[in-house]
Amino acid sequence: MPAGYSERRNQALAAAFAYMNLIENLGSGMKRVVGELKAAGLRVPEFVEWPNVLRVNVFRKVVDGPGKGYP
Repeated sequence: MPAGYSERRNQALAAAFAYMNLIENLGSGMKRVVGELKAAGLRVPEFVEWPNVLRVNVFRKVVDGPGKGYP
């Protein structure tokens, strides 16, 4: 995905979020998500695009040892 590129993939959902004042700024969400994941010590997500589909792979923290997992 090109840096600074913004596209509403679901117009109805975007309109509903805008109506409820849940959209702060178009194009700022991906940067915020990446920043929050980095701040939590997690890997940067992987963005995979196909025509009409965007998949975001978010990776959990790996903890070594039996019985240990991500909190």
